[in-house]
Amino acid sequence: MRGLEGPSQSVTRGTDIILHCRYDLEAGDRLYAVKWFHGTREFYRFQPELQPPSRSFPIEDVYVDVESSNAEKLVIRHVVPGTSGVYRCEVSAEETFETDYREMNITIEDAPLGDPVIYNIQSRYAIGAELRINCKSFDYRPAARLHWIINGKAVRNRIINHRTKF
Repeated sequence: MRGLEGPSQSVTRGTDIILHCRYDLEAGDRLYAVKWFHGTREFYRFQPELQPPSRSFPIEDVYVDVESSNAEKLVIRHVVPGTSGVYRCEVSAEETFETDYREMNITIEDAPLGDPVIYNIQSRYAIGAELRINCKSFDYRPAARLHWIINGKAVRNRIINHRTKF
């Protein structure tokens, strides 16, 4: 195996991704199969000896474009947060049945449903008073990073309680 190539950053919901499985076979050996896994589940296989050589096994949230995919390229259409996870490309040779694989993690970002909301806030505070306010961000994957800015200055290391809903 020479490597597995795909998106280097998080991918936005609804877009397509292309993964490339790079491999070299030893002299005299032929390709037996290229198999793709999402986690532990196989969802796509390319076997040149079969007709048709490409085969897809449906799994939730992974929509393979079989017509655009082949032995070295896999196209996944209209990704959603459930498409996130570890992808493995496994290549095996026909004569020796030697098998090798590479893995990569892919994260699909899901835009928030709305802007963050600040609540429990008063209109005035005394100098030196403790602020006890809350900020809620809506479902977002991966989790949103919230930053507080007060009077134009970033507030750091002042968050006492942080909760994340999954």
